[in-house]
Amino acid sequence: MTKLTLHFILGISIFLMTTSCQHQEKKEIKTSASNYLQALLNDDFASAIHFADDETRNFIAFLAKLDEYSGQQSKKEKVASINITNINITNDSLATVSFVAHFADNTRNEDILNMKKVNHQWVAHHTKEGFSPYTPNNITDLA
Repeated sequence: MTKLTLHFILGISIFLMTTSCQHQEKKEIKTSASNYLQALLNDDFASAIHFADDETRNFIAFLAKLDEYSGQQSKKEKVASINITNINITNDSLATVSFVAHFADNTRNEDILNMKKVNHQWVAHHTKEGFSPYTPNNITDLA
């Protein structure tokens, strides 16, 4: 009877520990994703770089140079708020974040951000092929 009780207590302890760790991971992901998206979608490239992995940093630096060379601020509306709607941790080092960006002109955009754990930190993870802060249906001013 005591072995059964010990196994039950051990099982509950492992469950609670796992749940607690995952809750902490989601909190870290949410904070990093929110900071990254707020900076990137408001063209604050210098801040966005702090919440990105190396490949994403290189691409953000490229975007910043394009903005600098064009000599004009981006024409897109600034983000009023970011709402994280779902976080899915796929393994120990990868996650996806569903979010809604609410813009100052009362429009909104739903999208997904990939996150990657690098050196114990959750950071945005884009590839050049997959980089899009907006879904393709919402890009209207590329011409």
